[in-house]
Amino acid sequence: MKSKQVQETIPSNWKIVSFSEIVEVSGGTTPDTKNPDYWNGDIPWLTPKDITKGTTVHVKKTGRKITQLGLENGPRNLNPVGCVLMSSRAPVGVPVINDIPMTVNQGFIVINCKSIDNHFLYYWIKNNVEYLKRASNGTTFLELSKSNFKTLKISLPKNKEEQKKIAKSLYDLDTKIQNLQNQNKILE
Repeated sequence: MKSKQVQETIPSNWKIVSFSEIVEVSGGTTPDTKNPDYWNGDIPWLTPKDITKGTTVHVKKTGRKITQLGLENGPRNLNPVGCVLMSSRAPVGVPVINDIPMTVNQGFIVINCKSIDNHFLYYWIKNNVEYLKRASNGTTFLELSKSNFKTLKISLPKNKEEQKKIAKSLYDLDTKIQNLQNQNKILE
């Protein structure tokens, strides 16, 4: 019944789909922290701690790096540029877009956008954190599983160019807000 109500409120040139129809989803792991051969290499390894301030759209630097051996014995995949990396626990729903290839720990859902603009998805996540939390499970802390995420529904413009226009408008507004906040800090 709810999805019928949602369908009635979206524009006719939009559609409702599940994430499994429009993205590829993966995750990450942590290489053995006791093995020094896995750490202090040149492969960026992102953790939720690196992004929980939620003040950036793009990430190009991580707090820690792993070696090739660490990659082979941990995350196993180097995520391509342009993925939406969303924290799946502690907290759920903090997104960033990677500007460089990187790996992630198990606290992320890696979203490789097939037929959705990655910036549109970034802003959709930022504005739907409560929806994501409701789909999460856990007693100690909430965690959104990859399988639960893939079943969630999203409404979006059918035309990817329209998705890009919406995302650009939101990005431009964010940039203006950030510039004003920086000016305020200087004035203080």
